Amino acid sequence: MTPLRVHAALDGPVVIPDGGLYLDSLLIAQVARERDLVCLDATMLVPLDIPITMDPDGRFYLCSSGQSVEIEAEMQHTVRRPIVAEAQALAETKLRRLDITTGANRAYYMPRPVGYLDSGIVWWCMGEADEIRRLLSSVTNLGKRRAVGLGRVDAWTVEPCDPWPGFPVVRDGKPLRRLPIGWPGVEEARCGFGTIAPPYWDQTKEEPCLLP
Repeated sequence: MTPLRVHAALDGPVVIPDGGLYLDSLLIAQVARERDLVCLDATMLVPLDIPITMDPDGRFYLCSSGQSVEIEAEMQHTVRRPIVAEAQALAETKLRRLDITTGANRAYYMPRPVGYLDSGIVWWCMGEADEIRRLLSSVTNLGKRRAVGLGRVDAWTVEPCDPWPGFPVVRDGKPLRRLPIGWPGVEEARCGFGTIAPPYWDQTKEEPCLLP
């Protein structure tokens, strides 16, 4: 395992999810795809190995969250309209009511901030460069709304770098990812609740932590 800098050059805007983009979650998703694993909820999770070192207690991977500089932003909207006409045409009896507030037919008009980044997204980690490069080679889009072309990756770069005190999770006294309370070297950070290891969407694993 060596100190690495991982860079994603983006071709266009991206929607970064709340909490940021984590390199470890990207790699775990790629390993799961290679093994044809499907996860519908947290009960289906299985441990997967990725080419990144874990912290000494084995609680999380030694990699930063994605670091980027936004130079411009705009608000886009995701619109979903209920299929009222189709439901009426396909109903066996006269359709008297269609619930458009919940379920599969729910209608919504969701605002979504879209950002244009200065130099793509950078992560730092302790890992194996060749295997990380192989896994990321098939990642074509990042963030939310990938299916409509947002977050398109133009190129990946995985290269050795010079570490600094606290590498790769703390820099200049500030955390570069969610860290356990009391993590050494952190001098300035917000405290809150969050999941410190993949899957980051599993809110049952949230705990008090230091936020980047």
